[in-house]
Amino acid sequence: MDKPSRGTLGSLGSLGIGMIGIIGIIYLIEAFKLPLGRLSYPDRGFIPVIIGFALIAFSAIQIILEVFFPQLANEKSIDIGEEDNGKEAAAYPKKPVIITVALLMYCALFNTLGFVVATIPLTFVCLRVMEYKSWWVSLIVAVVITLVTYFLFVEWLGVYFPSGILG
Repeated sequence: MDKPSRGTLGSLGSLGIGMIGIIGIIYLIEAFKLPLGRLSYPDRGFIPVIIGFALIAFSAIQIILEVFFPQLANEKSIDIGEEDNGKEAAAYPKKPVIITVALLMYCALFNTLGFVVATIPLTFVCLRVMEYKSWWVSLIVAVVITLVTYFLFVEWLGVYFPSGILG
């Protein structure tokens, strides 16, 4: 399969960025249906509104860069379809697919398994996909990150996560 030219990637990128902007608008409309609260005491809708505005702003900035400064927009582009091992570019990038599947499994199993049991494998898979050091180091880092996050949120901030199979 031939690699698309830079112009084709640019137009597909603009379409993708435009879709992210549209998703941001829909997300923002739905976020405004939640109570916002005050700046000193935010409610459930506060962070989703910020995320919606951020999605719209980032997609608008990217579209403006591609329309008015195309040389600047394509200057530091990264082709995630190419593997580092020198082989021909993959038809579909493997790493984002693996991480997407891991995240979907995490969402499906989060309440059943609980935060700790579900987050350690997710973090481990993400570290291995990003080729972070060795298997053992990745496993140790995954456990440490999960436990630090758990204690930070549960003990310090008082946010409770599903305990799942740990009780």
